[in-house]
Amino acid sequence: MKLRSYLILLVVGAVLPVVIFAGVMVYVSYQQQSENLAQGMIDRARAISAALDREFLISIQSLKVLAASTHLDKGQLQEFYGDMKGALAAHSRAWQNLTLVDASGQQLINLRRPFGSPLPRTGNPEAIEHVRQSKEAAIANLSPGPVTGAPGIVVHVPVLKDGRVKYFLNVVFYPAPLTDLLLQQQLSSDWIATIIDRNHIMVARTRDVGKFLGKPASSTFAAQAGQSREATWRETTIEGTAVVAALHRSDFTGWTVGVAIPMSLLEAPMKSSLIILTAGGLLLLLTGIGLAFLFGSRISRPIAALSAAATALGKGETPRCDASPIVEVNHTARAIEDASVRRKQAEEALTGRNMELQALQEVSQAILMSPDVQTTMEKILENAVALGSYDLGIIRLVDPNTATIKPVAYRGYVNPENIHSHPQLAAADATGRLTARVVTFREPRIEEDVPNCEGLRTWKKEGVQSAIVIPVRAGEEVLGVLQLGARSPRKFTPDAVRLLMAVGDQLGIAIQKSRANEETKRHLERIRALHEIDLAITSTLELQTILNVLLEKIEVFLPIAASSTVRLLRPDSGELESLACRGLDEKAWRSQARTTLGGRAEKVVQTRAPVVVADIQRDTRTYNPAVFRGLVSYLGVPLIVHDTVLGVLSLYTRKEHEFTREESEFLVTLAGQAAIAIHNAQLYEEMVRANKVKDEFLSVMSHELRTPLSVIMGYTGMLRDGMLGEINPKQEEALQKVLGRAGDQLNMVNEIMQTTQLESRSVTAGREPVILSGLMEQLRADYQLRSGKPAVKLVWDYPAGPIEITTDSAKLKQILQNLVNNALKFTDDGTVTISARVREGVSDHNTQHLTPDSRFVELKVSDTGIGIPPEKLQQIFDKFYQVDSSETRLYGGVGLGLYIVKHFTDLLGGTVSVESEPGKGSTFVVRLLL
Repeated sequence: MKLRSYLILLVVGAVLPVVIFAGVMVYVSYQQQSENLAQGMIDRARAISAALDREFLISIQSLKVLAASTHLDKGQLQEFYGDMKGALAAHSRAWQNLTLVDASGQQLINLRRPFGSPLPRTGNPEAIEHVRQSKEAAIANLSPGPVTGAPGIVVHVPVLKDGRVKYFLNVVFYPAPLTDLLLQQQLSSDWIATIIDRNHIMVARTRDVGKFLGKPASSTFAAQAGQSREATWRETTIEGTAVVAALHRSDFTGWTVGVAIPMSLLEAPMKSSLIILTAGGLLLLLTGIGLAFLFGSRISRPIAALSAAATALGKGETPRCDASPIVEVNHTARAIEDASVRRKQAEEALTGRNMELQALQEVSQAILMSPDVQTTMEKILENAVALGSYDLGIIRLVDPNTATIKPVAYRGYVNPENIHSHPQLAAADATGRLTARVVTFREPRIEEDVPNCEGLRTWKKEGVQSAIVIPVRAGEEVLGVLQLGARSPRKFTPDAVRLLMAVGDQLGIAIQKSRANEETKRHLERIRALHEIDLAITSTLELQTILNVLLEKIEVFLPIAASSTVRLLRPDSGELESLACRGLDEKAWRSQARTTLGGRAEKVVQTRAPVVVADIQRDTRTYNPAVFRGLVSYLGVPLIVHDTVLGVLSLYTRKEHEFTREESEFLVTLAGQAAIAIHNAQLYEEMVRANKVKDEFLSVMSHELRTPLSVIMGYTGMLRDGMLGEINPKQEEALQKVLGRAGDQLNMVNEIMQTTQLESRSVTAGREPVILSGLMEQLRADYQLRSGKPAVKLVWDYPAGPIEITTDSAKLKQILQNLVNNALKFTDDGTVTISARVREGVSDHNTQHLTPDSRFVELKVSDTGIGIPPEKLQQIFDKFYQVDSSETRLYGGVGLGLYIVKHFTDLLGGTVSVESEPGKGSTFVVRLLL
């Protein structure tokens, strides 16, 4: 686009925001006026409502004064009739009628009828009843009168006698005075004011009151009155006029006063403002566009001249610009002329920069193509010497471990001995050595007259006349220096220094990258070593094996280690016990270690930190050097787990070795892993010992408990059977109880032993052919010999045919015995049914081991006992679980019978399930594949 078009756009861009801002302000002002108007309407509705309340209060107070008449108190109703006529005359502006009603609701006096005339009951019994209950005055809604039928408003005032309502004194209002009340507010003729009662019926209105009196208010007005005490909203009136409305509901009467103003009056100011704003904005816009056309032509000619000058500048010519009346254009013309001059100067400097960039590119290529950092430094040194035709150069780097400056690459020396003819420079030395000063102050140093410079004896021997030292930097860190020298006098220009500084920075980045790669490689190797060692020492829980594997892996991943040892603290005495070593005479080491007091290992335990000894042969804590013959340096780290020192891991080298921070951290990390493995092994050994003691104890106790129980049961049975003399029925009953309790005790001992064997996994299932009917006959015979509960009947139901199953008969019999004993225990009266059936296909219950082609035997034990609550069915097979675990439970036992049933069934490859209902009994089902 042309400049003139941009000027037009500038005008439009300047005027439109102002017009838009004005429009926004008009709208904001309209909103503020609307809010103020709404608040004013609420205030006006509130004032009208207060006037309405005041009108009713005056009438209520006057009625209370009339009710205090002595004629009424004495029951002289004819005289009180006269009092009421006087009161009605005094309030003739508002009151239309007065009535007196007795407590039952019967009118006694109505001033519209002569005294003594027959009168109907009150026409508003609900209001009368409300006043009777509250004993307070009440204002009724608009309703027709019982005598005239004309709509009116009644105010009821109770007349109390001895605390009880004796009469009701009522005054009747016609709505007209309320409309007068609205008109007295001097509202604008455009406003509409309305009063509605609690039933939302219009009782007064400033417009068309005769038409709408007694009619319901609009649905929106009624809804707002029912929801809010004060509110504003927009709606359409009954006449169809769009208005903004506001209301106030009186807390005293419950009636609502509403006021409304037409929307056209509210929006008229905004419409006129927008019309004026639009017309003014268009006028301003057209005026600005005309001015833009006028001044655009005066600006475009000088700009065209500048464009021609810029084109000439682009072609490399020297442009000439005529003077212009526009100051900025003149400045631009002079700037173009100056730029032409500077361009020529820049072209000359660019040629030199291209040479520098080419040199830096060669340095970068040397970094990329070099296989290692040493080759990189030699290549960069070669390029740096060639850049300025220097005669010799050297790169010295700071050793981070010793804080000294060491030569790592050199070139052009006549006598290489001059490189190492002086001690290594200290990195912090600032006594005049040029190299040390550069490292310390991080700035390049130039010496153009080396023969007269102190501290450069080595370069003087090489015949150097001029020298420059450049810091090798990586960020803020100085890694070393690049030194270049010439055997002829040399002047170092700023460009040459800047180029060498860039070379030094590139060299620093290459060295830092190489060191980072080496550090990453070392970290990865350390992580791999720790992982392999962790896998090795956690693959077993045998303590001695863990220690031997640990020392073996240390030797693999720490080549500096000539030997290593592990000594652990004895928990009973607190002494260090020698448990494992590698690379030492174990017998001599164990003998020496037992007699050592206050040695290095104890120092590690006491300090809970690594201990380093440079030469153990000169260490006074080495009591028997012969054991450690050939070993020099020592590193000991504590074995700590859960903040407890378990022992010491020691490392020995054959040469004097300065352990680095990385080596110490690696061994400390390894010691942490080893401590966990050792701790786990110790816990495992303690657990094995505890289980062995437990098994031995249970075995002894089982034997010691079962032997006397068997004797007790034998002699008791002999007594009960009369083998030792006649006994009476009571004695037989007592002996039977003794046998029952002894049998229960024996079962508990057997269950504890079986549970122990199951937990130790020493129980296996046999496989032998078993005739199902024979097994059931044996079981039936066993229970016939026992005199169980007389009130419980055992029912046996199984096929008589020779059905053969392959299983462990003893365990299957134990399963059924436990289920039958359990059923008898929890059944005091009823039956226990033991059944067996051969079935095919998948059952409806617990089918994880069954397929559609399966054949299996189904064994059921059902009882009519107390049953099991549904929420406890999932827990009954748990060890030691009792459905009733209280100390006052009726049924004994240790809760192991069903636990053994579940585990024996699993051993036999079957399933067990239960169905139960409290109060109706339980059914246990065992299924075994045929």
